[in-house]
Amino acid sequence: MGSKRFSLIMVFALFLVLVLGSSCIGPDFNIGKLQATTQKLQQQTQDKLNSLDSDLAAAAVKLGRAGLSTSDARQILNDVCSKYPFLNDCVAADASGKVFAAAPDTFRKYEGADLKTGDVKKATFTKVIPTIEGIQAVSLMQPILSEKGEYAGVISALFQPESFFDAIAEPELKGTGIELNVLQTDGLNIYDFSGTDTGGNILKDAKYQEYKELVELGKRFTTQESGTGTYTYPNHTTGASTIKMAVWYSVTLHGTSWRLIDIQEASK
Repeated sequence: MGSKRFSLIMVFALFLVLVLGSSCIGPDFNIGKLQATTQKLQQQTQDKLNSLDSDLAAAAVKLGRAGLSTSDARQILNDVCSKYPFLNDCVAADASGKVFAAAPDTFRKYEGADLKTGDVKKATFTKVIPTIEGIQAVSLMQPILSEKGEYAGVISALFQPESFFDAIAEPELKGTGIELNVLQTDGLNIYDFSGTDTGGNILKDAKYQEYKELVELGKRFTTQESGTGTYTYPNHTTGASTIKMAVWYSVTLHGTSWRLIDIQEASK
């Protein structure tokens, strides 16, 4: 009887060691929270882009009815810009690409400039591009059609990803230990919550190439619409090598996709 009791105690003790010890094996991540946070940011981002797209399409219709009147166009553009504080500016160009109206008023100096978009016959959402304003930004464009249905020009809403995402990320991520990165499908980082990697290209830049796990994960970022993965990379503050978990989902507008990637370091 005594030996059986001893054996049962040993089996139970071994079970506790295996169960409790397993929690100490490998990095510790709150994957559920990371996924939920990323999905929430994804939804907010998609909703905001869709809303802007809808309002810009409506503005294009108004511009077509107004007959490309500069004074009327400025008011229409101001209405869009005032609703979306993250916008850098809104411009309207005629069929030749010449800007005939711009808003806010401080951007009127660009009236008469060549927008250099070519014919925008359908709604377009660009990747980050150099602009006539001298900044790197993305442009959402809608064609302007005359009342006869003929192509008359284009309306463009321009914004920098930092301005767009700061308002979304700050309330959700502050104090959580989670950092948001947003990548284009060419590997360009267009937004880093910490500001460290914005403008870098995970597939091309030499500084990333020694981190093979990250480069391989980067290939998945650019080819897979969603996923999870881990990699080792220096902490932005201390420089110490740390294991990180990445969870990503996508937003898409008019054929252009962004990967929203939330990153969390393993708990110590």
